[in-house]
Amino acid sequence: MANVEINDIAAKATPVSTDELEIQATGGGTSNKATLLNAEKGMIETGAGAPSSTPNHVGQRYVDTTNDNVYIATDTASSADWEQATLGGATINSLPSATIAGTEELLLDTDEKASIDEVHAYMKGAETGTLLLNLGGAIADPTNPPAFNTQSGTNRPYWAFDGTATIESVVWVFRMPADYSSGLTAKIQWSGSASTTVTHTVQWTVYIMALTPDVDGAADSDSYDTENVVSDDILGTTAKRIQEASVALSNADSVAAGDYVAVRLLRDYSDAADDLAEDAWLWGFSLEYTRKVA
Repeated sequence: MANVEINDIAAKATPVSTDELEIQATGGGTSNKATLLNAEKGMIETGAGAPSSTPNHVGQRYVDTTNDNVYIATDTASSADWEQATLGGATINSLPSATIAGTEELLLDTDEKASIDEVHAYMKGAETGTLLLNLGGAIADPTNPPAFNTQSGTNRPYWAFDGTATIESVVWVFRMPADYSSGLTAKIQWSGSASTTVTHTVQWTVYIMALTPDVDGAADSDSYDTENVVSDDILGTTAKRIQEASVALSNADSVAAGDYVAVRLLRDYSDAADDLAEDAWLWGFSLEYTRKVA
């Protein structure tokens, strides 16, 4: 209502239509029409117990202040047109808690309330972060190092892990990203050096060491957590075909965002599960984790 002060509005409001009121300014000024947008639609009714009146319009809301229930009008024929609001089939009453059980589930617990972060995480979905650990950045074991080679003609690098005489390993070190939330999975991209026999298997072992700055002890004496093992069979048909082995690192030394992390990868040719009597070539290595919800 342009240029009309509230205390200048005359004590009358003439309905012009169901959506407007005509306001007459004091002193005979030009009348102004105030759009209400059916003013009642913006109001929320409250009461003790379930609603018993007939809704005024579809979408009208009612709050049962005794039982903490919310109702929404689906029609305007009778009081039976009030429907109690639900979330995923569960009745909303003070928003039950939400436990993240997976990317497609929200488990409701009526004993507690959900935090904003839990609801946000569920609605947004989990996000995966990836750490690509450069082969050239790996540090070979000083006693039993695998050979670092490049493919003739393309100069693509790979580490050649022995399969007959020596247990060889490499190590990467890095700072765990600030968006790290949970979980850690190693993705090992490798190939045989000659075999096409599908019964031939390579066993890879991944170790994690994590140190929290300003909290944990001496860096030069800390040890790796328990091993994480994965066995992967040659795919066959094509020699030197790159394949990917994946292992969830359940033994991850309680790693957290901001930690100093050392990752050790070795091939244990001496284990009975490893029967590929030739070099296994490592072409790529990465870690995946669940990111914090922004």
